[in-house]
Amino acid sequence: MSFYNNYPLNSNQDIFSKNSTGRYFAYLSNRSKCLSFLSNNIEDFDFNSNELYKAMPMGYTTLTILERAFLIDGEGIKTWPVENEGKIYIIRNEMVPKHYWGQDQKEYHLLLESFKGTYALKNATKWCEDLFIKISNEESNSNVSKLIGAVVVEEFNWH
Repeated sequence: MSFYNNYPLNSNQDIFSKNSTGRYFAYLSNRSKCLSFLSNNIEDFDFNSNELYKAMPMGYTTLTILERAFLIDGEGIKTWPVENEGKIYIIRNEMVPKHYWGQDQKEYHLLLESFKGTYALKNATKWCEDLFIKISNEESNSNVSKLIGAVVVEEFNWH
């Protein structure tokens, strides 16, 4: 199953790829197709974009625009410089079992509101590294598990 909506139309950059160069992406909180591809142009995620409306279906959900900050996988961590500060989302790929999230969390993301301020990304990265070590010790397929850390740029009620 694909997580991705076909958006932005000029991109197929996977957020879980260390080789992708895009910076921003969109996330729908309660959809099976919950992610956009990456883009370097924040204007691709403008609230008034007709293309965004067509590609990311509205309903009782929140559309969150995020800036990718780090990726942790079986090979280690890769970081990207970010321009934004704020709440941190951690997004898992389907190989990270949901029970690591806890019962009250969304299907594919954790919102780490407690990580704020100057050290937010550093603290979130450390938290994810510790979680990844736990996953690696407990799961046989941890070499394909991936966690993305991203900074919230904007959030919209998407209905």
